[in-house]
Amino acid sequence: MAKTPAQDRVTELQQWVGDLTIERNEAWARLRVLDTLAARTDNAVVITDAKGLITWVNESFTRISGYTPEESIGHKPGRLLQGPDTSPEAIDTMRRGVAAREPVQTEILNYHKDGTPYWMLIEIIPIFDEAGELTNFMAIESDITEAKEREMALRTARDAAEAANIAKSAFLANMSHEIRTPLSSIIGFMRLLREEPDATPEQRDEWCDISLKSSEHLLTLINDILDLSKIEAERMEFESVACAPVEIAREVAETLRDKANQRGVLLEVCVDDGTPATIQTDPTRLRQAITNLASNALKFTDEGSVRVRIGLNDATPSQLRIAVQDTGCGIAPEALAGIFEPFVQADVSVTRKHGGTGLGLTITRKICEGLGGRLEASSVVGQGSTFTATFATGALDGVARYPLESPEPTLRGSTQKAHAADNTPPPQAQFAGRVLLTEDGDTNRKLIGLMLRRLGLEVVEAEHGQMALDLIEQHGDFDIILLDMQMPVLDGYSTARALRERGNRIPIVALTAHALTGDRDKCLAAGCDDYLTKPLTKDDLIRMLTGWLRVGDSNENAAAA
Repeated sequence: MAKTPAQDRVTELQQWVGDLTIERNEAWARLRVLDTLAARTDNAVVITDAKGLITWVNESFTRISGYTPEESIGHKPGRLLQGPDTSPEAIDTMRRGVAAREPVQTEILNYHKDGTPYWMLIEIIPIFDEAGELTNFMAIESDITEAKEREMALRTARDAAEAANIAKSAFLANMSHEIRTPLSSIIGFMRLLREEPDATPEQRDEWCDISLKSSEHLLTLINDILDLSKIEAERMEFESVACAPVEIAREVAETLRDKANQRGVLLEVCVDDGTPATIQTDPTRLRQAITNLASNALKFTDEGSVRVRIGLNDATPSQLRIAVQDTGCGIAPEALAGIFEPFVQADVSVTRKHGGTGLGLTITRKICEGLGGRLEASSVVGQGSTFTATFATGALDGVARYPLESPEPTLRGSTQKAHAADNTPPPQAQFAGRVLLTEDGDTNRKLIGLMLRRLGLEVVEAEHGQMALDLIEQHGDFDIILLDMQMPVLDGYSTARALRERGNRIPIVALTAHALTGDRDKCLAAGCDDYLTKPLTKDDLIRMLTGWLRVGDSNENAAAA
């Protein structure tokens, strides 16, 4: 039977409903697949409507941001996630892409619900229906926090390295100037001494004085560089013995008195009541710290005063406080924080005017820390600066306090008292004995030999260790051996070992230009009995010889020489 038009219409409706059901099921299937994929991905997925309001988020979004779907839906992502340090440029990039209905990708700093910042790589994709109408936006966000932190750490390290290189380059340029200046004086005045036969005795004395002062300045620069190398290698060592800090400070002031008088600046040491007469610390390093601070204050003070005030630290009574206050030019606040860094000075123009390497404060801070304290600074431009150093005192039970009723304590750390305790002879002392001077440097050998002969000693010279061994084998009646440690053919270490292995007990004094921690121990371990660093002075030789040779009659020895 033929179908009626009504039946045909019913059949068409049934077919349409069937097709619609299939499409709906396929759509739901696709949505389930999408939901499953979005739920399992580590990336955050956010879907918004055409107005940018959240309609759906996956579990990774909640895990990364801290916001649940209930807290997120109906809000714009930016209102939830952006914070004070979110880049306005990144926000603007996303807004322009959304407004143009185009895909957009950018990096952005978001904030967790608890306020923790994190970095995301975000890709926003517009979604259109079959008619081309915008229906949704989908954002896929990848957590790139670790990568950004590595990138920023690398950038920070690179910037720090570049800044350090700039500082070191400036330091080397300044160091070159600082070294060449005294060298120019030494070379220039030495040439005048040689080339000006008609110079008066007064002129020659003046030229010698200038050359000597320039040499001492050059030695100070070298010592600063060596100290800095110890600091960077963490090889600076400290001892702890009883010493008199007030006496050390007063002796430092005396050594700087002429410099202060030349500048018309009052230099004084002030002692607070209750200051301990003695403490347990390293007297050499304590002296170095006070000298650095007082010298630095004088350098930047054209008028007024430099006061070294000593007392116990109010906040920590187990610490000694030494404050060096000046009325100099002062330091700008922005420069104050960096003055303790190596190779840094407050102002290049100030450096050119006053000189210096920028190492003194770095070294002094390390000394303070090594002695159980710290170094701090305060300053007002145009009014002056105060550098406050603290040092651990050790036990103070039974220690006398200022003002003292009895005489000053005789302890290590006081130059004059130390010399007296060592029984050092006066500078005109003469010695009796025969010295084997082993030194490969012709200039040093001549200089040290001359100083020894002027002290009344008979000197035999050797240019290397093997020659010294041969001389000792032939003429073994030496009273002492001065042995350079760095020589060709046979060095000082091997020479000393060979002598000790042969049973030779002649006192051996190591001569070395090395002055780093451990050099003395290395020399003593090789068989040496004593140790002197170059450049030597007459006083160095006298103090050393006093421990090993008998003091002779000056006239008798002079005649014998």
